Amino acid sequence: MKQRKHRDRIVGYFVLGIVALSTLFPFYCMLVMGTHENADLFTGLKLWFGGKFGENFKKLVDAGYFRYFLNSLAIAVPNTILTVFSSAMGGYALAKFEFRGKKFLKAFVYITLMLPGSLGTIAWVWEMKQFGWINTFLPFIIPAMGNTYAVYWFMQVSKGAISTEVLESARMDGANEFKIFTRIAAPQLTAAGVSLGLLNFVGAWNNYLGPFLILKKPELYTVPIGIATFGSQFRAEYSARILGMSIATIPLIIVFACTSKHFMAGVTGGSVKG
Repeated sequence: MKQRKHRDRIVGYFVLGIVALSTLFPFYCMLVMGTHENADLFTGLKLWFGGKFGENFKKLVDAGYFRYFLNSLAIAVPNTILTVFSSAMGGYALAKFEFRGKKFLKAFVYITLMLPGSLGTIAWVWEMKQFGWINTFLPFIIPAMGNTYAVYWFMQVSKGAISTEVLESARMDGANEFKIFTRIAAPQLTAAGVSLGLLNFVGAWNNYLGPFLILKKPELYTVPIGIATFGSQFRAEYSARILGMSIATIPLIIVFACTSKHFMAGVTGGSVKG
């Protein structure tokens, strides 16, 4: 019986290993393609690295790729931090406070969750123009603080993760509401905040449509826009573009590697009642 379980476990690990490798294969191909010439990409699938990495990398540097890289960081980092912080306070308030208009606000959150984001694109661009925020990063940072999905996320987590009795005890001890939130509620929302922050960072980093509509100056382009426009009028530098996409995945890999433990805890936190 034990031998059978051991054999089944080995088979299971083997199958999971094959599946994991198959998911990494496209990324490996992307790395390989970034080291070849343009013409080589049209002669068949490349499974080993070429000798044009330095040349393609130089093309990216000359085109200002790393300026785009910093622009994406300048958007994604504050976007994520402010979204998580403001949404955590909003979700916590809707879950743990009773006040006039609470039902309306919760209904508003639910309704906006059912509406596709693209529905308000034209109105969003018009509004940013009225604010004078065209060709700035503010349209991707300030409006993100009103992310209703994030508010809903924290509202649901706060209901089960934060004890109302503990909050009442803190109030009886004289703690103000901000201290209660930062000292008691926030630590309980850490896993959920990391999970949401990771998803939000990936979305902000990969955002193409928003910067395409708002940013008209090349020096303000983000990585997706910079890669899409990279090349000349008569030649598309596919190899260099692919190399740029490979480099652009590095922050995502680093962020996920640093937060994977909290990410899994946040995603599965509501699946089991404790």
